Amino acid sequence: MKLKLKRFEVLKAGYILGLLYLLLSAFILVPILLISIAFGHPNALGVGMVIVLPLIYGLIGFVGGMIMAALYNLVSKMIGGLEVEVEQLDEFTEKD
Repeated sequence: MKLKLKRFEVLKAGYILGLLYLLLSAFILVPILLISIAFGHPNALGVGMVIVLPLIYGLIGFVGGMIMAALYNLVSKMIGGLEVEVEQLDEFTEKD
């Protein structure tokens, strides 16, 4: 069965990508902070960055997600949306 992705809800795409970017940056920065503490080199700037950078990165993801969703919607009107082939599985039967 083929399905076509015609458009994205721009604000929802912004929320999702903003949250994903925030989480991604937190997963990267928290271990870096813990390593710096373990080696005895924590400072106020490092601790502040672990708080501020994920928020900035999340904001960038939010705005970028909205821009990309809007651009996708514009382009998909001109040339059509993404086509995805899907298969419906029986809920009691697992397929590999």
